[in-house]
Amino acid sequence: MADKTQARRTPLSRERVLHAAVALADGIGIESLSMRTLAQELGVVPMALYKHVSNKEELLGGMVDVIVGEIGSPEPGVDWKSAVRQRILAARRALLRHSWAGGGGGCF
Repeated sequence: MADKTQARRTPLSRERVLHAAVALADGIGIESLSMRTLAQELGVVPMALYKHVSNKEELLGGMVDVIVGEIGSPEPGVDWKSAVRQRILAARRALLRHSWAGGGGGCF
C-alpha cells in the first residue's frame, strides 16, 4: 500500500500534457522542447506521453489548438466589424503571450 504521506500524483491527460508543453515552450523555447524534457517537467517517463500524443508533430498541433482556444469569441451582440477587431486583437494577445508560436517574424 502506498505511503499516505506521499503526495498523490496528478494523472496525465491530453489536456495536461498540452498545457504543460505550451508552458514549457514559453519558458525554454520551442527549439528546446522535446518529449524527454516535457516528460521530466511532468515527472513521468517519456513513454507515458505517447498514450496522449502519438508523436511530436501531434504534440505541436495540440499546442496550437491550446493557443487558438485562448482567443475566445467576440462579445455577443456586437456588429461584425467590432467582432472581427476583437478576434484579431485577442489573437495578437495570444501570440504575444506565446512568442514561439508567432513564427518569429516580429510583426506582433
